[in-house]
Amino acid sequence: MTGAEREASAADARAGVPTRPASDAELGAAVDLSTWGAGRSPDRALLLAASAAGCPILLAVADGEPVGAAFAFAGTAEGLHWHSHMAAVAPARRGRGVGAALKLRQRALARAAGVPEIRWTYDPLLRRNATLNLVRLGAEARRLLPDFYGSLRDAVNGEDATDRLEVAWRLESERVADALAGRRREWSAADRLQLLADYETLRGADPAAAAVVRRAARAGPATPSRRAGARSWSATPTSSPRSPHDDAQQESPQMSIRAVELHRVAMPMVRPFETSFGRQTARDVLLVRVRTDDADGWGECVAMSEPVYSSE
Repeated sequence: MTGAEREASAADARAGVPTRPASDAELGAAVDLSTWGAGRSPDRALLLAASAAGCPILLAVADGEPVGAAFAFAGTAEGLHWHSHMAAVAPARRGRGVGAALKLRQRALARAAGVPEIRWTYDPLLRRNATLNLVRLGAEARRLLPDFYGSLRDAVNGEDATDRLEVAWRLESERVADALAGRRREWSAADRLQLLADYETLRGADPAAAAVVRRAARAGPATPSRRAGARSWSATPTSSPRSPHDDAQQESPQMSIRAVELHRVAMPMVRPFETSFGRQTARDVLLVRVRTDDADGWGECVAMSEPVYSSE
């Protein structure tokens, strides 16, 4: 097993799902996972032909059911690469690392095929996607593509303009290795455009307000900024000399919390605990689960249900 394959398998374990190439019989499931609405995903015939030509079509599977899919095809503009055109995760599985696992599986397959780079586009106003693409994966911003697809009027974009940021994932680069290892290097830049915590919610609730944000973003600078991580843009580079590829070493981003869960568990004690308040045979434990775009975190409330001393 190669290093890239090990990293992909580790990402599968963190996400709790295996990722693998889809069989021909499963291509319809990849189409059904599209989150853009009817008629907005590649059809099965196209995926069948692409698969026969060697294009990677991946699935993430949980309990025998597909919960994520990714589709890429080969490109030659400015060098051999794969263009990752479609990546979708079932709503119930978002925020659990499935998207990152699919990307790392793509990377393992690309390296095995001798492909040095994967490119894709994403909406630069979506902070969650920026964090994954630029921070966690270490992709580099190549260029801003205003209204790239034109008016889609689909379930995701609605009437919104389809501005896209094209990124390049140089699979053998030090930048990618650092990002995947969780290493960040500080950098600074002038002129920043802060992104909203949840542009998608704003777009769904108030399209007119979202359009104002979109226009302001277009009027701003068009190079990703580093000081504010993946959530800002920069008009000018820093004065210190550096490789253009260094512009991906970012500080740790702010956390975007997607959900908080409280679990109450009654744990039987090995021996009863007796005080002036009475006799306890079980301990109530409160567990807190916090879900972000990047990880799940668990915490325990160590205080007991009665007002007694705790060393913690």
